[in-house]
Amino acid sequence: MTQDVRQTTAPPVPPGRRPADHRKNSQAPHQAVQTGVQTVNAATVGQPDKFGVKATRNLLESYHERIQQMIPNGVQLTAERLINNAILQMELSRDRKVLLCTPVSILYSVMAAASVGLDLMGDQAYLVAMSKKNPRSGEHEYYYATLWPDYKGLCTVAARSGWYLDSQIVREKDQFAIDVGTNQIQHQVGFGERGELIGVYCAVRQMTTGKIFHIETMNRQEIDAMKKETDPWLLHYEKMAKKCTAKAAFNWVPRDRYDIRVMGTIEKRIDEGRELDRQMLGQRVENG
Repeated sequence: MTQDVRQTTAPPVPPGRRPADHRKNSQAPHQAVQTGVQTVNAATVGQPDKFGVKATRNLLESYHERIQQMIPNGVQLTAERLINNAILQMELSRDRKVLLCTPVSILYSVMAAASVGLDLMGDQAYLVAMSKKNPRSGEHEYYYATLWPDYKGLCTVAARSGWYLDSQIVREKDQFAIDVGTNQIQHQVGFGERGELIGVYCAVRQMTTGKIFHIETMNRQEIDAMKKETDPWLLHYEKMAKKCTAKAAFNWVPRDRYDIRVMGTIEKRIDEGRELDRQMLGQRVENG
């Protein structure tokens, strides 16, 4: 039995934040209303059964078998664990907008996590709420979830193909040099205060030989130019700085595995501000 998960509406206001007069709001289903906390779609105010934790769990459970089939062979991960951790992130996330995300966007994020074999915990990957804006007016329409791979998640996927991403922070008092001709790195650090972050590098090493295939570097100015006003950047600047170089270095990992190709597509969608969908996941969804 197949389901069309692409038909969805915008998310509701969480319990305790709904306007008192639902009928009044429902007269303008495509206009935004101000609740005093954040702007949401008025069309969803009277439909709490289609959004939130319960509705999202029901949708994820209905795709349990398909999610399990998408996990790469040899990866110690189950659909049940992915679903439970997705719900746990919704309930415990510091960003409460995750509760307002459309269930179908969470479904595709979980499917993406399954496809690349990353759990939604332990610095592997996270659910992050993004605002969908009207292309003409620029106004907020609804929240959708996207899979946000962590630096360690990129390392995990690369390691399955025999490549190691070694990302390190360089500080003011460090001794650092790269021999471009031989791809040799000299990075010496001492005890005590090392100073402010001045740059980050990521070496792509072949695990069997230890040989460095490529070195990606970014200075502080280049990192700040990529910084966004999102919770991951505001709360974890140095981790996101390491991810910037790791993501750039990840492009040098051979695309001979499906999970690596999907990871590249996920990162591209994040950069473009686009939602994850069925098309992105390819044949594993269509044939699931």
